[in-house]
Amino acid sequence: MPLRPLFPSCTVRVIIQNPDDKCAEAVYFEITKIKDGTFWGIAQDTYRLHDWIGLTDGQQMTFRKEHINEIPIVWQPKAFQKAVGGLVAQANGKGKGYGITGFRGVAGLYRRK
Repeated sequence: MPLRPLFPSCTVRVIIQNPDDKCAEAVYFEITKIKDGTFWGIAQDTYRLHDWIGLTDGQQMTFRKEHINEIPIVWQPKAFQKAVGGLVAQANGKGKGYGITGFRGVAGLYRRK
């Protein structure tokens, strides 16, 4: 899926690895800025039971589109949902028996420095 519809206030999930002990965590971020292929986002506490990677809730971090693992559709602003509506309808199809909750892809693992 092209990432063009993403804009500040959208939510994405990024897999981040702690370089010290090789732990990884999939963290949701609210995008605050996008410039020249770099995303700035604020870490959300969604589904986080423990901080495995040294990233606190509310902390800002930068990442690239290659690091985005999931774009949860129903959590997005209405403008985003409208922009990808055709893709969702096409993917759900008639009689498939399941719905799409987000776009997922094989993303690169983001290694914290």
